[in-house]
Amino acid sequence: AELKIQSKLGTKKAFIRSNGAYASSLIPSFTGIGTLRFNEGGNNQAEVLNRVTFKGVVAVRNTVSVASNGNMRFDNNAVLLSGGVAPTDPLKNYAGTVTGDIRVTRTGSVYGGFNYWCSPITNATTAALATSYGNNLYQYDNTLAGGSIQGAWGNVITSPIPMQAGRGYIQTYAGNGTVVFTGPAREGFFNTPVTVTAGNNFNLIGNPYPSALSYDLLRGGNASLGSIYLWHSSGAAPYNTSSYVVMSGPNGGPYVVAGNPVAGFSATEIGVGQGFLAQVSSAGNIAFNSNQRVSAYPGNSTQFLDAADYSTMKVRLTSPSQSAFDAVVAFGGSGTDGVDFGLDAPRMPSSNTFELFTYIDGGEYTIQFAGALQATKVINLGTVMTAPGTYSFSLENFDNFDASARVYIEDVKTGAFQSLKAGSPYSFVNDPSFTGTRFKLHFMAPIAYTASGSCINETNGKIIVVNPNSNNNVTASLRDAQGAVIATSAPFAGEHEFTNLGSGSYSLEASYDGSDVFASAITVDGGGISSPATFVASANEVSIADAIVEFSANAPGANVFEWNFGDGSPEVTGTTTPVHAYMEPGIYTVTLKASLNGGCATAATSTVTVTDNATGLANVAGNSGFTIYPNPANEVANLLFNADLKDSEVTISITDAAGRIVSKKNVNNLRSGAIVGLDINELANGVYEVTVAGKNFRNVGRLTIAK
Repeated sequence: AELKIQSKLGTKKAFIRSNGAYASSLIPSFTGIGTLRFNEGGNNQAEVLNRVTFKGVVAVRNTVSVASNGNMRFDNNAVLLSGGVAPTDPLKNYAGTVTGDIRVTRTGSVYGGFNYWCSPITNATTAALATSYGNNLYQYDNTLAGGSIQGAWGNVITSPIPMQAGRGYIQTYAGNGTVVFTGPAREGFFNTPVTVTAGNNFNLIGNPYPSALSYDLLRGGNASLGSIYLWHSSGAAPYNTSSYVVMSGPNGGPYVVAGNPVAGFSATEIGVGQGFLAQVSSAGNIAFNSNQRVSAYPGNSTQFLDAADYSTMKVRLTSPSQSAFDAVVAFGGSGTDGVDFGLDAPRMPSSNTFELFTYIDGGEYTIQFAGALQATKVINLGTVMTAPGTYSFSLENFDNFDASARVYIEDVKTGAFQSLKAGSPYSFVNDPSFTGTRFKLHFMAPIAYTASGSCINETNGKIIVVNPNSNNNVTASLRDAQGAVIATSAPFAGEHEFTNLGSGSYSLEASYDGSDVFASAITVDGGGISSPATFVASANEVSIADAIVEFSANAPGANVFEWNFGDGSPEVTGTTTPVHAYMEPGIYTVTLKASLNGGCATAATSTVTVTDNATGLANVAGNSGFTIYPNPANEVANLLFNADLKDSEVTISITDAAGRIVSKKNVNNLRSGAIVGLDINELANGVYEVTVAGKNFRNVGRLTIAK
């Protein structure tokens, strides 16, 4: 067994006893990641005899039981992982147990602030939240104030009550902001009741464990759970300023984070002791279990947007004092242009001096998921800005968008219309007297294009550019492979065609305002044919006695082939390797035409000369003659018939030098030009006699096999 400690123990010393003996008499200060072993004699029982203040992760492995004796203490950012289900991944194994009391210390906001707490131990009461500063304690009750979210802080706690598992509690005017929970660590499974009343479907729940809780896994186990809101001054660092961090997204993730940006906050995790407001779709229970916990801290989650099937943008408003607030807009996935529970996160008013949000049907939202971006989408921004001075909007994330998609900010007061890009904020002077919607986001859907091929050595290719943003004209220009501008469009929405293009590489450049230019590389191919057709012949001069010529074509990209052999015979199609027999001496022009689906075509020609010279190759003259090719043969041999034998049954036999028939077959209805293959696979090298016999004829030829 082992007790794994990550990070460091600080300067504290500890004694660990196992099976009645000390496994290690003294544990020195520890830095980095290491392992303390205490399994002498195979006994997995251990005790912590002196106080140890942990600064990182304590993971109690499967079958291990550690007696805390009140000596295991966990400061801010330290966590205890125990009581889970043993997984197959040893790095996530925390199925052991801890007995006795532990001590968990958490620091939230100081006097004058607000904290949302949830107890990570089993026997805590709200007395743990009380201080000598006279702070107030509340429970959240969504039946109060007619469904108002903020007005539900009405159930004042006047005397200590048990802090239920997974239930959140509110502390205001919190003294020095430090709370100490002492008792047995919470482990196992809990069901926390949630309710819906009138227009308020928010409940104050919390992380019931002494380790970080994964929002991803919590959502995955609770279909009714939607967006959550962390008043992040109330938990462990990195919660250090006053506002809400909002988590939302499609069930199963990936999820997004908006609200007040917190340095170092880059994963959807809920800290130890953290209570949070949760939006639910229906009354019932929220189920917590130990396997929803994060198996390392401060977390092992990847960035949220890496695997998203939607496009996400985060816009940030920064005040003159450099305070910031984020709002998120996402397109695609399961989002619609209306309100989507669990995706769209309503604004939780947290400041009357500075805040940013968007609108859906007049409602205020910190996170908004819309349908796929297929045309210009305008979203109104809402702001709370009471201080004078210069503010700015900036684009913090623009993920999973097409390279040609754009977002512009419109300032209704000044008339400014500026592209938002990383590193190029829009700055403005606040006018508190301005009423109505001052700022709007204009999202431009991606520019699409198609290219049709140009036939080789012609200029009949074209590029069609489609701008789906009907209210926003774009200007496009086309550059050739050398970078020279060869065509420019007038401003347009809808379609524009660049025509009379030859095959080659081009660059399409487009812009809405003349300054923010985006470019796309486009290839106009040769109508699908990448090079002119060529072909080769097995011979360019042959004797009439051996006038069998084989051809082989090469035309990359073509799929239709037409052969004309120049002797008046019918054209042959559908093959790249035809065989043709010439019947008379002469000079013949062979033409190959290759095309893609009968469209763009390329042609090649060559000549074949047929002489009347005799050769030693087997041939039988006359109307019933045939020719053997190739001869000599090594793998295959064929008979080409020079006369019609369609009314006769023909027997073809092969006889070896000893006079034995080694192959025999019957064929019917042979026409002039027919080719019959000979079976020579099993024949040894040598000279054979080939006999073709019918009812009224018999012809003989000679075949040489040389493998």
